[in-house]
Amino acid sequence: MAIITPVYADICEVNDYTGCLYPRLDVPRIEKSEYVGGVLKTYYATYRAMSDIYTDALYALVWDETEQKVKEIFVNACFELDVSGRYAVTDATDHSSNKAHSYWNEINERAALLRHEREERQRAEAQRVTALTRIGTKVVINAPKRLAGTVGTVFWTRGDKIGIDVTNKRDEKGLRVDPVFTNINKVCLAS
Repeated sequence: MAIITPVYADICEVNDYTGCLYPRLDVPRIEKSEYVGGVLKTYYATYRAMSDIYTDALYALVWDETEQKVKEIFVNACFELDVSGRYAVTDATDHSSNKAHSYWNEINERAALLRHEREERQRAEAQRVTALTRIGTKVVINAPKRLAGTVGTVFWTRGDKIGIDVTNKRDEKGLRVDPVFTNINKVCLAS
């Protein structure tokens, strides 16, 4: 089968009580088919039909031959205001199933590659932050502009904040003179 949509065209009558159109039951209904041989799976999920009404809805995963990808299609909502009569039947051919499986494998391979690259970036950033947050490490300040290129020594860290001693001077109380407090993203290791 596929995804079937009843088409009533000119075979509706007006209900005298409600004034609404309803299909005449004595006329055979016409059906329009979509994605024939391409419906891979049907399933129910929660659907927000209106601002305050949630219901179950029937969805279908289909292989779209024109776009060469798997698509999720809304078929029908299970509540009184959806009178479309649309339904879906799983009818995937081996050809469309194989294409869908190769499509999903390609998507999964790309996702795994992106995940691996993201993990490598996070690992490198963690190593950089670990190196920068060691007390006594020499760093170069990249910002603010008036301090760009200044080399200093890390003396304090908390979270992503860092304190840098750029003068190596102390006052009579033993406190650092003119320390720089900045974000860890604004410094790099001195070579």
